[in-house]
Amino acid sequence: MIDVWHKQTGELVWQGERLVELETDKAVCEVRAETTGILEVLAEKEANVCQGEVIANIHERYYGTQIF
Repeated sequence: MIDVWHKQTGELVWQGERLVELETDKAVCEVRAETTGILEVLAEKEANVCQGEVIANIHERYYGTQIF
């Protein structure tokens, strides 16, 4: 489940910046940006997501990077 988004759609994010916290029955996992660009959130807070599901995109100047 998505616990907390630290950034919102349309915001500039920097590589390595904390984006979201995912919560499972056993742990909370922090996900950081893999690249610098504009964030597009695809799954809202408290959404239940599966392993491997795309929850956001980071749009760079020439291409997008998906966050898993």
